[in-house]
Amino acid sequence: MTVLVAVAVGALGMWVVMVLLSRRGSRARGGLLHDTGTQFMGLIVLAMGVQFALTGFQDFLVAQR
Repeated sequence: MTVLVAVAVGALGMWVVMVLLSRRGSRARGGLLHDTGTQFMGLIVLAMGVQFALTGFQDFLVAQR
């Protein structure tokens, strides 16, 4: 139960940050906050992609045994 609450709080926090960044970004393009948020979200997407690839590769190797 604790893990589910932690995931929900984390997802809600990220949603709030994304909404605030999108509102600020629509008024003034660029800026430190917008650029930092964009790079942070890119880092998260990259980390997820690497994790998916490694998990798939590991499953492939286990299936070959």
